[in-house]
Amino acid sequence: MGRVTVRTLALRALAAHRARLAMTLAAVVLGTAFVAGTLCFTDSTGQAADAPALRNALLGFAAIAVLVGAFVIANTFTMLVGQRTRELALLRAVGLSRRQVRRMVLGEAAAAGLLGGLAGIAAGCGFAALALRVLDGEAGAAPVARWPSLLAPLAVALSVTSLSALAAARRAARTPPVAGLRGEAAPPPRTIRRRAVAAAIMAAPGAAVYGYAAVTDRIDEQVGLVGLGGAALCILAVVVGAPALCRLPLALLSAPLARLGPAGRLAAGNARRDLRRTAATASALMISLSVVTGLAIFGHSLERHTVAGVGRDVAAQLVVEPAGRRGAAIPQATVERLAAVPGVRAVAAPRYAQLPLRAGPLSTRASVTVADPAALGPALRLTMVSGRVEDLADGVLVGADLARRYGLSVGDRLSIGWPAGGERETTVAGVYRPGRLVSGVLVAQSVALPRLADPAAFAAFVALDPAADQAAARAGLERAMADRPELVVRSRAAYLEAELRGADRILGLLYALLALAVVIGVLGVANTLTLSVTERTRELGLLRALGLTGRQLRTVIRVESALIALIGGVLGIAGGCLLGAMFQRAALRTGLLEAAVPVGQLLAALAGLAAAGVLAAAWPARRAARTDVLAAIATE
Repeated sequence: MGRVTVRTLALRALAAHRARLAMTLAAVVLGTAFVAGTLCFTDSTGQAADAPALRNALLGFAAIAVLVGAFVIANTFTMLVGQRTRELALLRAVGLSRRQVRRMVLGEAAAAGLLGGLAGIAAGCGFAALALRVLDGEAGAAPVARWPSLLAPLAVALSVTSLSALAAARRAARTPPVAGLRGEAAPPPRTIRRRAVAAAIMAAPGAAVYGYAAVTDRIDEQVGLVGLGGAALCILAVVVGAPALCRLPLALLSAPLARLGPAGRLAAGNARRDLRRTAATASALMISLSVVTGLAIFGHSLERHTVAGVGRDVAAQLVVEPAGRRGAAIPQATVERLAAVPGVRAVAAPRYAQLPLRAGPLSTRASVTVADPAALGPALRLTMVSGRVEDLADGVLVGADLARRYGLSVGDRLSIGWPAGGERETTVAGVYRPGRLVSGVLVAQSVALPRLADPAAFAAFVALDPAADQAAARAGLERAMADRPELVVRSRAAYLEAELRGADRILGLLYALLALAVVIGVLGVANTLTLSVTERTRELGLLRALGLTGRQLRTVIRVESALIALIGGVLGIAGGCLLGAMFQRAALRTGLLEAAVPVGQLLAALAGLAAAGVLAAAWPARRAARTDVLAAIATE
């Protein structure tokens, strides 16, 4: 057969199986929308200082959605190829070569990827516009859509869809012409055992790396990334060994399911029949729920850390900061006017930079905090490990983590490379315990401001005299910055509320993004059940003939769906606890056991996932119950 015939066969197969591929197309649309929305959103915020970090973070979440979609697509094409064994054998018998069969299946996948990719790009641009409006509060905000940001998601959709279907295409190409009516065989036990051994081999180094990151005294970005890598390797090992791991939760749930009668026993038996299929469907949910759980743990840990940090570090009664998320910085002239207001005792306006640092033979880049020594104590509290805060005028103070990492102590010499002043050697005058607002190398502002390329601050913490009237001082501060309408004066409680609200807004956006990944996983459950119902048409007809009612059959399908969703949920929450604990340790510099686990929310998420599984089974269950008994029994 020629190339045109193969292409025609692929398009006809896609049209013939369009109902079965509907969920796959939905997964492609959502995954592509995730990528396109991320690129358009970050292109629209390209002028922001944190745009590269935001882009990388969002692309990481987009990769999760794409990975979940890949599971759905691979599972769909694996089942479709198994159901089309006779069709593929007949095509081989009439002269189609292995290469042509493989190209036909890949052509179906590419066509699905193209259609889903185009629809996903349009949906992604709409998502970017909505995200800009939510975060900026600008009704007229519109996303920037550059050609690379439109072509890249389409390329991702085509490549991921084709690669996900590659294994199924190779399997289809190996179908012999004499296969005839031979159905899909269950995976041999040796295959599951081999996967379990491979999972154990992968999990061993992951657990070792994670354990090191959990117990080491060194807490920084590098150690955190190593720990997250170990957690990811453990989760990947669970995915590889999922067919074997599914046996335990299936066995535990079989007893309560038996109370539902024949429907419960049949549902558990169907889930156990093909462990690879059950594991592949549950793995899509597991991966997305792992990240959702990790993000929930990090969000609760961040909230608790923020509340504790503001209470511990902020002594100022009032805070001046920009009103908007992207508000302008506070110049030093404004800080000086604030300090001159009657009733103001001190103003701390910390600045931050990443600068080259050399301590003896060691060279690195370290975070530098710039502050007024006179404001440390009245406005910002600082806990010293050695030395005194007053000694900051004669050198620098070093955070305890930095001192421990590089072996620094009071009296040591180090050099800082300034953007506008070259390298300058100084003395370590003390070691302090880093906090939320002050970390790294602490330098006096009289030394640092002339040497910084951008000496503006983003918040000014105002400490008042004990006898000062707070309302009068606040009015004086507002008059002092009358030429800066973008700045506002807040109380310490209002400042904390604004910090928590900003974190909640970002976390809410990330939850919404990851919800797409969960939706893709739920679509995978619905897709698997739909194809499974088609595959088991004759079996279901026999069950109806033996006395199973339509209601009981619907219950079988729904319970099976909820069971798969629960397995993915339990494994996902376990993996998410590993991710969340290490994420908060790396980002917040806290102990692994200090992670705040929202038990109530996780249990609610598990119950919601089971409910979503039941809803996902609604159409497959209704279709199974409406199948004509005689026609189903006659199905070959």
